[in-house]
This record gives sequence, structure tokens and C-alpha cells, in this order.
Amino acid sequence: MANEEDQHWQQIVFTPKFYELERLFLDAGCDLYFPGSYLYDLTEGRWLSYKESVQRYLDYSEIFTNQVCNIRISPEKLTALLDITPTQDSGLIFLLFDRVISEQDPTSWIFVLEASKKAKKLYKKTMQLSATLSLPKFKINMVQIGEIPYAEFKKVREQEESQEISPLRDNSMYKFSGVKALLLLLSGLFNTCVLATANQIEDQHWQQIVFTPKFYELERFFLDAGCDLKYPVGYLYNLTEGKWLSYKESIQLYPDYSVLFFNQVCNIEITPERLIALLDIEPEQDSGLIFIFFDRVMSQQDPTSWVDILDVSAKTKNLYRKKVKISAQLPLPKFRINMIKKGEIPYAEFKKAHKKEAQLNQPPWDD
Repeated sequence: MANEEDQHWQQIVFTPKFYELERLFLDAGCDLYFPGSYLYDLTEGRWLSYKESVQRYLDYSEIFTNQVCNIRISPEKLTALLDITPTQDSGLIFLLFDRVISEQDPTSWIFVLEASKKAKKLYKKTMQLSATLSLPKFKINMVQIGEIPYAEFKKVREQEESQEISPLRDNSMYKFSGVKALLLLLSGLFNTCVLATANQIEDQHWQQIVFTPKFYELERFFLDAGCDLKYPVGYLYNLTEGKWLSYKESIQLYPDYSVLFFNQVCNIEITPERLIALLDIEPEQDSGLIFIFFDRVMSQQDPTSWVDILDVSAKTKNLYRKKVKISAQLPLPKFRINMIKKGEIPYAEFKKAHKKEAQLNQPPWDD
């Protein structure tokens, strides 16, 4: 039996192109959210900003994704990338991105990750409101099973870039004499040493750098509060008051460091004891306000950030370096939480432990 909600969509696409779509957003200096909703004008070849979207459709402001970025893509490239076929007379179209298990099992990640009731309610509301929006609507389901691996995407990307290079170049420019090769090698070693020294200096500014495999546990913590776990992003927490500061409070206290903090509205409630245990940090006893910076890296042995792993734009890389550099100047105890990819606790294992913990926390009697 067909889902009644599906009838409101002009087209529902199941695509394995997660990394390619993520690259499109990262190159524009923003994040690919799911579920995330946007408006695109096929006539003008223009992606509408959040402000423009809510001005045109004020009653639907809750379903549009609020972030500032400049996504530039032609209608032809967009329709090809998303595998959509809008009608020729289409002007403004509505795009909703979601992440699901597979085409055979289109369960959203909202339910896979066992998100909070608030997050699930918001998701359902987004779907209901989307159905009433009087525009051609396209739902882009990014599948988890059958997803194109990142290594394969990167290989194809590199091949495409190499084909764009002119074949008329003289190959002799790549031939080095023994002396030139030696100088190049020494130069590379020197740059590596300088980079390592710079990283060591940066690391000295952190009170503690933690490498944790608890990605799903941390993600669950944020989802339960009705928001997303973002990286690389910083937050402020008051150990004395046991309070997570909002974006507005953070920039009011430290306006010169606004680039460090992420603008999302959520209600994160956690005690100092629980936070310390969750993050495996050891703040000093007299610590009041602390700064927590989340990043995602390969491993403790290879602390390469995903900003570099995903081969993002120079703009995104520069913003990342700026955040790390500015963090060093913030006059607060600082904790860097590196969520590792290699050795990460599998989701199935986390889910099993979470259920067991929930059972143990249940009272042995009925109310």
C-alpha cells in the first residue's frame, strides 16, 4: 500500500551520492543537513537563502534550514546531480534532503538513531507541512545501504579533475634531475617538521585533548536535546551552574570569538558530573566556564581532521584553521574532543549497551 504522504511529492529519489552532495554543500561553506529543506529557482538558476525562503513562505518557516551559505549550481548540474526531472515550466521548486537505510527500507535516520521525541515530532511536522506547500516538491533520500564509498568517490573526483587539465602540457616539466628531486624531498621534510612543530604549539593551548570512540553516544546526547552534533564546533559550559550556554549567550560573553560557536537552538541539559564522564575530561576543581571543541578525526595515531579527509574547499579549510587558531586565544580552560573514526564503537554495539542501560535504570516495581 502506497504511503499517502508520498503522493504529494513530484518525485522521490533514492541516491547513493552522499559524499558528492556533501561536497556541494561543503564547497559553499555550509553543511548538508538531513532532514534539510531548501528552495531553488530553476528559471534564475539560483538557490534561495533561508531569509528569502521564509519571506516568500512565512507559514513554512519551520521546515527551511537556517544556515548562511552561497551554493552556486546551474539548473542542469542540479537536476543531473539529484537525478530529478522537473517539468519544463517549473520555476521555483522545493527540495527536501533526508538520509534513509535503503530504497527497500526507507526508514529515516531520525528513527534509526532513536532520536528524541522532540526531534521525531519536528520531523513528522516537516513532512506534514511539506505536503501542503504549493510548489513542485522533490524528496532526496540519501541511502546508507549501497552508498558509494568515499574512497571510490574520491578516485572518480580525482579522475574528473585530471581530465579537466589540458593534455597539451609538456610532460618534461614533471621530470626532475637528481639534485632537484633531493631539494624537493628536503623541502617536504622541512615543511613536515614545521607543521608538526606548529601542531605541538597549538596543542599546548588545550587543557586536555581527548580521543573518544563515543560518536553515537555523543550524537544521541545532542539529538535528545533536539539539535545536531556538529564538528568542528565549539560550545561553552558552566560547571558551577551546571548549564550549557546557548549560542546567543556565548557570543554575548565573547563577541570576538563568535566564529567558534555554532548557531542552533536546542535545550541541552546535563549535570557537570555526567558531562565530565561522557567526555572523559578532567577539569580543575576551581573551573567555572569551560570551552569544549568537537572535531572528528581518523585515530589517535593519525589525528587528521575530517575537514582534510573529505577534501573540502580552501574556504572551509581556512575557516577550520581560523577556528583552531582563535581557540588558542580564548581565555578559558579548553577541552578538545576528537571523535575517532578508526576504532569507533559500532552503532549496533552502542544500541545494545543503551538498551541494557535503560533496563537497569528502570525501577523494579510499578508506580
